[in-house]
Amino acid sequence: MSTRTVESRWPALLVLCAGSLMIILDGSIVAVALPAIQRDLGFTATGLAWVVNAYLVAFGGLLLLAGRLGDLLGRRAVFLAGVALFTVASLFCAVATGPEALVVARFLQGVGGALTMAVSLGMIVGLFPSRPSGRALSRCSASPEPPGRRSACWPGACSPTWPAGPPSSRSTCRSGC
Repeated sequence: MSTRTVESRWPALLVLCAGSLMIILDGSIVAVALPAIQRDLGFTATGLAWVVNAYLVAFGGLLLLAGRLGDLLGRRAVFLAGVALFTVASLFCAVATGPEALVVARFLQGVGGALTMAVSLGMIVGLFPSRPSGRALSRCSASPEPPGRRSACWPGACSPTWPAGPPSSRSTCRSGC
């Protein structure tokens, strides 16, 4: 493995983890915002379900296809296309003026999320040899922790003074921070 590869793989892991975190946090953000979305855009109760379902249908339905696209077109290109599509769709969500526009934008977010998530784990395995690959995967898998929980990627995660989590978990942290 060349020196350039060794030096650039950890920032690449950070980018992959950030992309995955962005996709995963989106669901939590939307769940919290549903009452405001319903009030501001005039959704009915059944229509509001499509704000979540449009994303999930696209994400779940295209995940395998996106992985195959990564094999055919290159994982990096598919990852970047997914992040770009997700970002543009997020902007469309922000400026949506009605229920239909928001549902379409959420569907596009799901497509971008599927493209991003389908290739990210394969990229991590490709960046790291067998032994560090497990460590890199655990770091990335730990990154989408909900608020109030610690993660190996967060500074101070192993500190005994870190306020989150039960006291018993503070002294047994072995994540290699």
